[in-house]
Amino acid sequence: MLRTGKGISSHIKWQLSQRVPNASVCSGRMACIAYQSYPCTKWETRQRCANGWTHNGNYNCIILDCGATPAILNGAYTPLNTTNTTYVLQANVICDAGYESNISKIICQANAKWSTANCVAKDCGTIPKILNGVYFLLNKTTTSYGSQANVTCDAGYESNVRLIMCQANATWKTAICNPKDCGTITKILNGVYYLLNKTTTSYGSQANVTCDAGYESNVRLIMCQANATWETAICNPKDCGTIPKILNGVYYLLNKTTTSYGSQANVTCDAGYESNVRLIMCQANATWETAICNPKDMDLTAIGEDDNTSDPPVAIIAGAAGGGVALIIFIVVIVVVLKMRRPQGCESTRNVHENRAFDGIASHGTDIAITEDKSTSDYSNLDDDPDMSHTYSFIH
Repeated sequence: MLRTGKGISSHIKWQLSQRVPNASVCSGRMACIAYQSYPCTKWETRQRCANGWTHNGNYNCIILDCGATPAILNGAYTPLNTTNTTYVLQANVICDAGYESNISKIICQANAKWSTANCVAKDCGTIPKILNGVYFLLNKTTTSYGSQANVTCDAGYESNVRLIMCQANATWKTAICNPKDCGTITKILNGVYYLLNKTTTSYGSQANVTCDAGYESNVRLIMCQANATWETAICNPKDCGTIPKILNGVYYLLNKTTTSYGSQANVTCDAGYESNVRLIMCQANATWETAICNPKDMDLTAIGEDDNTSDPPVAIIAGAAGGGVALIIFIVVIVVVLKMRRPQGCESTRNVHENRAFDGIASHGTDIAITEDKSTSDYSNLDDDPDMSHTYSFIH
């Protein structure tokens, strides 16, 4: 039996003999979901649709439909059933890279609305330390996905990147502060560089400085600097300093402004002296060469020319021989004079002494002094007194 509810239009009728599927009995003054403005009377029994269901106005309860899933920032929903979006059905929450949701699914609710989710940026947390450098956050209030930090390397180092970022996997991108490279060492004038470690020319690398002979460096080592350039060294010529004095002569620098390696000086000896060299030089060991001013030897050629002789040595020898002959003649004359003054009886004794005298002339030099020693002027007693005689003293 069908009854028409009070205040309900005649075309809406409730079936009392059986329950409407997915509905509950409406009794008392509980309003039906479909017609909340029409309370039930005490004699009416109405039916109410269950949660998630609604009356279709035709005595049936139909399930509620939430419709298409809404948009979600930094993500998307994917319904588990692509053909049905009705009550209690679900949809997966898919966040974009670098984002994550607080829930994995949303559901179609009894009010015919989808539950909501949020895709929030992942957090990378504190930036790890970097060797030989430091990081500086561009935004100090967050370390979430997309956040960035400057890379600042220590002096002498440089990074492979300028910035690092919090990545989609919630980890920070890494940077490396590598030592700067100075490259090949430039050449050095009058010297050469030798790397201590031939495998690298990066910051902190060192090289020995070796100068050519006669040169010396202002530094022993050079280093690759923080600005990626090599220190410089200079191979300067060694300085011999003031030239020492020379006996019987003097030195004159060819260049008065320097006494360094390679400098030269003229050698000028005093009159009557001559040098073994014309020039001296500052040597590679920073000492001056030496010269000697020796006395000049007699110029025999000049003597020969003055005497108008073609053979000076022969002339000198001849002169010496002539002098010797003259001396002998002089001695002979003296002897003859003395002999003429002596008595005849003294002849034998005198001859003995004369012979000795001439022997002395032959064995000694040419300077001869002759003295006559007699105790009496009477030559008559010479033979009686053998001590009375002529003595010839030869002074060499």
